[in-house]
Amino acid sequence: MSEPVDFFLSDSFPPYGPIAAAIVKVFSADGRTAFDQAEADADGHAAFLLAPGLYQARFYKQQVKFKNPLLFQVLLSPGENSFDVTADLAAPPTPTDPRLCTAYGYFRTATGEPARGINIEFVPMFKPLLLDGAAVGTERAFIRTNEDGYGQLNLIRLGQYSVTMQGFEDYSQVISVPDLPNTSLPDLLFPVVSLISLNPPGPYVMDVGEEIWLNPTVIASNGQVLPGPATEDVSWKSSAPLVLMVIAAGNKITLRGVGPGVASILVVRANYNIIRYPDLPIAGQPIEVLVNEV
Repeated sequence: MSEPVDFFLSDSFPPYGPIAAAIVKVFSADGRTAFDQAEADADGHAAFLLAPGLYQARFYKQQVKFKNPLLFQVLLSPGENSFDVTADLAAPPTPTDPRLCTAYGYFRTATGEPARGINIEFVPMFKPLLLDGAAVGTERAFIRTNEDGYGQLNLIRLGQYSVTMQGFEDYSQVISVPDLPNTSLPDLLFPVVSLISLNPPGPYVMDVGEEIWLNPTVIASNGQVLPGPATEDVSWKSSAPLVLMVIAAGNKITLRGVGPGVASILVVRANYNIIRYPDLPIAGQPIEVLVNEV
């Protein structure tokens, strides 16, 4: 008889956040036989069904240091087979100059191997400027990924650059650098929607027939607030249309109570020109709405 087995993965340092998208593999106690594997969800949770006995687990995620392997015992006792696993996340690089943002990250080939020697070129789009009194030229900046497929460079915060990259010959894009000490270089080059927020914030309580007007903010994975209409980059819907209507028009979200009950505001990416795997849900949702009978 199999028992539910749960692993909860989290950072070993404050704020002790969950580690999502890590791969958890379960082997026999001697490590010779692989039984199963799972991917941790947004809460750092990976679930298995295993027969009672002794096993070992191994954990994998880039830029995360786990203590492998973990020997664990599955007991014939529901609710007792839960394991907390902590790991050290690689500290992101930060510049010494507060006017700069360090862009960093890893690149892979189509076979999953480190993409070594990838050349990335950044051409400043701003006119010559003064930065803390120093003149800044418009010469190009280059980086080349190392043996691990890793690269980093400092860019001027809030600056715009035209980028071309070896291996992506048809790729040319203007990027905007966030006003942050560091950012993921792959996210900077290939941003997707990662977070939404509504003003005033939820959850919401309303009556049937009532309407609430909200101001949305859509944030990309590069840390930038997307300037277009709220309907341009994401699609809005209700989990229960017979309870709640969610109407997105321009840069306003309207909630309309249809029938008594509880529903949620749901948000998904409007396009998948950039594919991410794993494709984690947009943070900041679902948002609960309670609709009362008048």
